[in-house]
Amino acid sequence: MVGSMISNQKRLAAQLKKIDSNDLDLDSLFNEIFSEVKKEIPFRAGWFFQTSPNTLQPIQSARQVWSGVAPPEMNGANHGSSLFPTVRQLLQRGALCMRGEEWWSPSRLSSHPIYQRVLKPNQLHFALILVLLDGEKKCRGYITLWREKNKGDFTDANLEALSFASPIIGAHLERIPVSQKKSIVSEISEEELHQLVRRRAQPGILILNQDGHILYVNQDAKGLLEALTAKSPSPSPNHGPLPQIVYQLYTQFKENINGIGPDLLGSSMPTVNRVCIHEGVVFLFRALLLQKQGTSRDSMHIMVLIEKVSQGVRIDQFVQSTNLTEREQAVVRLLLEGKTNKEVASCMNIGEYTVKDHVKRIMKKLNVTTRAGIVAKILHQHLPANNER
Repeated sequence: MVGSMISNQKRLAAQLKKIDSNDLDLDSLFNEIFSEVKKEIPFRAGWFFQTSPNTLQPIQSARQVWSGVAPPEMNGANHGSSLFPTVRQLLQRGALCMRGEEWWSPSRLSSHPIYQRVLKPNQLHFALILVLLDGEKKCRGYITLWREKNKGDFTDANLEALSFASPIIGAHLERIPVSQKKSIVSEISEEELHQLVRRRAQPGILILNQDGHILYVNQDAKGLLEALTAKSPSPSPNHGPLPQIVYQLYTQFKENINGIGPDLLGSSMPTVNRVCIHEGVVFLFRALLLQKQGTSRDSMHIMVLIEKVSQGVRIDQFVQSTNLTEREQAVVRLLLEGKTNKEVASCMNIGEYTVKDHVKRIMKKLNVTTRAGIVAKILHQHLPANNER
């Protein structure tokens, strides 16, 4: 038994060490990490909470790095009402890895809104919390893994294996700057975006309040948003009417706003852009701040302009000019339809981790670092010429 436990530890550690994190963003890194952990320690959902190693404050919400089941928005400033501990509280416990029941009682878990909204509908009950330390023993955040109730709690051997793996994962995180933000339209410059909107149709308009709830939507936007929501809804239970692309735009915009000082907010005019392709039509989504001068951020609104910038997008000629395999070309076509890895896997009758491997190889061949970069490469072929009006 002891020999088997040590063997599992060494096998997991060896696989985690093989991950090349130098060119990975957080999403890609944790896709790799969760994939390797799952081979040794079965779990249903994995969430990552990133913190600054210097201040121990959260710097990126867990919803951006997850596997299996999307987490709620639960690690904001108010940790008092949160189900989850702060890093300082975890470090005070002195253990790198612990079961969730060491932090919350069964009654507290079952009565908490997060349990009612996210955990219970997905039969998630048992949790494991792993603190991630880098080579200098600085904390880079922590992981929470979840299992269904009928699968049983995590074992002592699971805790030992992950404690052994903590500094390996922490070393990977050490290579990723803590200020890293996910690029919304990767590899598309601002100049190219201006070229894209030259052919814009009448923009659709969507206005959200600071909580991400819809205040207004015009007719041009309504039909598109309903179609996108049906195909790819928001992962947050509180934002059901929003499609995933708008939810991601909203969360990234709020993160950018929170990083700007109050004295600079009025002059900086922050914007966030994202591109999607729906039924062969390219749409540009642009988020802008609506806030009266002198008012607090609690009263801000976010306006999302939706502009049709190209249609009849075909990628056959483009993909044939690359060295993508037929299977990789099929993945690209489905990505351009806005499908998630899970949806791609279903369409192609392959595993989700196989899709992730295909996406990694596609990004390497196209010399991009994100899924948005793949889309950007295609869009670049459809930019209007400089002399067009």
